[in-house]
Amino acid sequence: MQESVDYMACEKQMDFMLTAPIISVFNYLSSLPSIANIKVTFVDRQNYIIHLSNSASFTSWGEDITISFFDPMNGGTRIIVKSKSTVPITLVDYGKNQNNVMSIYQYIASLYNR
Repeated sequence: MQESVDYMACEKQMDFMLTAPIISVFNYLSSLPSIANIKVTFVDRQNYIIHLSNSASFTSWGEDITISFFDPMNGGTRIIVKSKSTVPITLVDYGKNQNNVMSIYQYIASLYNR
């Protein structure tokens, strides 16, 4: 698991691997109306990307989240989850993007018993 952060854009990212085949992981997750209680807004089947969004709340103007799926040459599935604030000039997200990334990671990991 790898994490990186861009503090200027209030963006959080996590990169992790699963041993399950990409097509089964992507097909299952893309069939869900929400992932970790975050609404799926669009599925890009050509590029293996699921777009999600959280609406505005007391501590946030909302977040745009993407889950990207990659097929490494050695099999399995590489997943990159990114969460960023909907409003680009947001300077403080009160940990909301980190929570989104961790919630999605934990949800997917629990499905595949990591």
